[in-house]
Amino acid sequence: MFAVISIQIGIFNLLPIPLLDGGRITFDAVQLVTRNAFGERTVEAISYVGIAIIGALFLLGLGADLIDFWRLMLYLMRALFVMEAK
Repeated sequence: MFAVISIQIGIFNLLPIPLLDGGRITFDAVQLVTRNAFGERTVEAISYVGIAIIGALFLLGLGADLIDFWRLMLYLMRALFVMEAK
């Protein structure tokens, strides 16, 4: 179980999203291919995009969890009221 979680975190970390290792690898590869170093403002802008992507993924997961929680609560409430009605 822990090995699967560790592998999934490693794969997620290698995604080409800025602020993650995969983003850094992609960033360095682009600089290597173009043979041009990015300016400080460009690096900062790319970092903000990475923060936005990670934040959006966090909110997407949180929203899915909240929807599942409310569906479970509604199911349990309906089951409770059906039992009381009998």
